[in-house]
Amino acid sequence: MVSTAPQHLCLNDSLREVVPRATACLLALPGVGDWTAQYIAMRALRWPDVFVAGDVALQKALGVRQAKHPAKAAKAAPTALIQTQQVAILYIAHNPYKTTARRSFAMKFSPHTVQARHDSPLGPIILAMSTHALCGLWFDGQRHQPDNSAWPESPNHPVAKQARAQLDEYFAGQRAAFDLPLDLVIGTIFQQAVWRALLGIPTGTTRSYGALSADIGRPGAVRAVGGAIGRNPLSIVVPCHRVIGASGALTGYAGGLERKTALLQLESLY
Repeated sequence: MVSTAPQHLCLNDSLREVVPRATACLLALPGVGDWTAQYIAMRALRWPDVFVAGDVALQKALGVRQAKHPAKAAKAAPTALIQTQQVAILYIAHNPYKTTARRSFAMKFSPHTVQARHDSPLGPIILAMSTHALCGLWFDGQRHQPDNSAWPESPNHPVAKQARAQLDEYFAGQRAAFDLPLDLVIGTIFQQAVWRALLGIPTGTTRSYGALSADIGRPGAVRAVGGAIGRNPLSIVVPCHRVIGASGALTGYAGGLERKTALLQLESLY
């Protein structure tokens, strides 16, 4: 069925102003589009039989998708349905801790993933390799480090040898850029876009979260971009440490701010 908004939740003009901002917050989540944002809103209100306006079947039934004039078709949609969407979005906006709208995505590592270890001046490093590329590099114990207990040790993996040699050169001030085969497909499409943008930040420079969001065509997704940066699986090589706050302040780094400071100081010498 198509649910109607409860009478006691009718929207006034002041509440309507909150809707675009609330929608933008939902759409900033990785992988969330218009339909998904509306769907989450409906479920947050615990209305299991609601169809959202973005539902393809509903749009087809209403003739919205076939309309030659979308603006006129939108006006033809049931007012009660539109109100229901707005009420649900407002509910999430004003009750951020009572909804499961925010989703997390587990990284999808290949079943053939192997690992190796390397000692660096900033602490032990865990390397993860797929059959052909480097798919992980973490300071041991850092935030968002996956469970690697089931990965076989493979210290002689060709990519592991390359990575260890290039890391030693980097920390010795002899290498400004890495030349390694990388496997980024373990992340979502959005995360991969952010990680590729990180690769475009030159050594010895920094980029703000806002600027990086604009680089990938998502200027309103600063928070989501920050989340993807925090889950970067290839520390140092994919240089998330080069992203700073808009004011120039050093902000969170999964490996710890002391390491972030040390990496930036090292790269300032190039």
